[in-house]
Amino acid sequence: MLYFWREAGEERLVPSLRTEWQAARTVTDNKQQHSCTILFADIIGSTSLYERLGDTAAQQLIGLTLGKIGAVVASHRGAIVKSIGDELMCSFDSPSDALHASRAIHDTLDQQTDPGGTRLSMRIGMHFGPAIRKDNDLFGDAVNVAARLASLAKGQQTLTTAQTIEALTPADSAHTRRLDFTPVKGKAEALVLHEVIWHQENLTVLHMNRTSGGGGASERIVLTYREQTRAIRGDGRAAYTLGRDDGCNLQILSTLASRQHGKIEYRLGKFVYVDHSANGTYISLKDIDNLFLHREELPLFGSGVIACGEKIQDGGLHLIHFLCE
Repeated sequence: MLYFWREAGEERLVPSLRTEWQAARTVTDNKQQHSCTILFADIIGSTSLYERLGDTAAQQLIGLTLGKIGAVVASHRGAIVKSIGDELMCSFDSPSDALHASRAIHDTLDQQTDPGGTRLSMRIGMHFGPAIRKDNDLFGDAVNVAARLASLAKGQQTLTTAQTIEALTPADSAHTRRLDFTPVKGKAEALVLHEVIWHQENLTVLHMNRTSGGGGASERIVLTYREQTRAIRGDGRAAYTLGRDDGCNLQILSTLASRQHGKIEYRLGKFVYVDHSANGTYISLKDIDNLFLHREELPLFGSGVIACGEKIQDGGLHLIHFLCE
């Protein structure tokens, strides 16, 4: 059974059932099967756009945005397979073309705002693998996985898989970083998630992390905040939380900090800072000052400073100094 809801006069398939619907339509004619990169790009916050702008204005803005994205896809030798409301499904013969297209999409939207001044963003999932073409549509494993990745991504984020990374050139894979594992319905093994880096400053940090001496494994991280010093060992335990709430592992006594501002996790020999806040987090590392994170994450290496909700300045009262050892 298929379930739909109506938005702005248009029937749309419930996203949580979209993957199952696609799988149910998969054909078995192996002669039509080929490997390609499937990319799903979904506009974030379209429902609130309809509420704020009204159906006509919101639909026009979404249509304009999808048109711009379509032009980006075409300029990177990709093809629009279909549009599903505020989401595009695209295909690329080359995984590298898909990667560069995803970065260009985020960059394009980063320079565009809606009439109310809100910056639009997209979440993108892409996967290289087998797909079957039938009646100008694509079905199969690559489609299902890419759709799942898009549902997991945050705004201004592209998620992909280890299988896709392996198909990239070394130069293009340098624009990615490994994140974590995630289970996928219908697959026996969890997928290894990778993120495509498109912010230049984050790419700089990524290259430093891979080439500097501080990129090796760390056994513990030492945090110093005001009169407190905390040492966190990389033993795979629960994340270490930071925020204004007194239930956090490290309470930040700043009005600009969120109650649950962020956390530090230990993954694969590295400590990773994850921001969950309203005002974002600023991090300074060697040769890089005030790198801004908002609902994003960053591997920590060497030594540096973290500030919750405000820029890092000399003499700041709420600076968190860290040292990875």
